[in-house]
Amino acid sequence: MWNQVELYIEFAIHRRTGMSALHSSVVLGGLQHKAKVSILKSLLKLEGKDDAVSKINTALTYAKRNALMHGMPGSEEDGSIFGFFHRRVDDKYQVQAHRFTADEFHDHVWEFARLANEALLAIDIDETDAQLKAEIDEYGKAAGFPL
Repeated sequence: MWNQVELYIEFAIHRRTGMSALHSSVVLGGLQHKAKVSILKSLLKLEGKDDAVSKINTALTYAKRNALMHGMPGSEEDGSIFGFFHRRVDDKYQVQAHRFTADEFHDHVWEFARLANEALLAIDIDETDAQLKAEIDEYGKAAGFPL
């Protein structure tokens, strides 16, 4: 799911800047997720789309992306609870645990999907729009993604 969200973020930047797909891919390909999101939010603010920025912030905060993508997985021996342990080193060392039962994790993923869809609609990306899907596929192909 994250790869798809990442592609949509890049496509939204590409669309707003008017760069070619290849140039967008070159510029965005080396950037971390946080930088891409910051660029998109800045472009949206220039367009006066504060609501879209708010929806992006809500979805990404809820998702706990860094913990799930970069955290160390672990579970109880019986598998009843599992989690991701995210280490941070700012001014002091911290370990933050994000624990889930299977049902809680299922609900977490589905709620993120709902919030992400709201954010995508706010930036004019509708996954059910066949024409738009074709544009996104073309962007991916022009950027060299093996779709």
